[in-house]
Parts: sequence; C-alpha cells; structure tokens
Amino acid sequence: MDSGNMMIAYVITKRGNRSFWNRVGAAFHNVDGSINVHLDALPVDGQIQLRDYMPRESEDDRADYESRPGPAKVRPRARAKKPRSKASKARPRVRR
Repeated sequence: MDSGNMMIAYVITKRGNRSFWNRVGAAFHNVDGSINVHLDALPVDGQIQLRDYMPRESEDDRADYESRPGPAKVRPRARAKKPRSKASKARPRVRR
C-alpha cells in the first residue's frame, strides 16, 4: 500500500480548554480521484478531521534524534530545610 494516498480520520473532542484527538479510521485516494473512508467509530457531532498519513519514526531515526545535543540535564536541587520557629523549639506544656 502506498502511504502517499492514505489519510487518517480523527474526531476532535473539546473538554474545557483542552482538545483530544481520537483516531477513528482511515481514508484512501482512488485512481479516479474519489476517496474511500473506513471508520471504526462514528463521531457524535458528525465532524471528522482527515490528515495525511505520516509514518512513525523508525528506531534508527529515534536514536539519531536522541543523540542530538540538547539542553544539559540538570539534577533536581535538594530542598532546603525550613528553619524551625521559636514556638516549635519550646518544650510542650505539661498540665498538672
């Protein structure tokens, strides 16, 4: 199958200020210019976003990306101890 004629079908759901992209199927261009759409789920609002298919990176591409120089890795700082207040240093009161 030629990935150049393939598209991915998504449903975009908005909740609050975030958007969630859910893959619901695929679409294929035919020789005559028509498009076949194969859906695994139907959107509630009736809207589908079609995007060109982009193959995922291979392991070699990912290793090459991870070996690129980037920001230095910084170790997290140890938390400074808070000074104790005078009240916490006082001895507890004993009731008689």
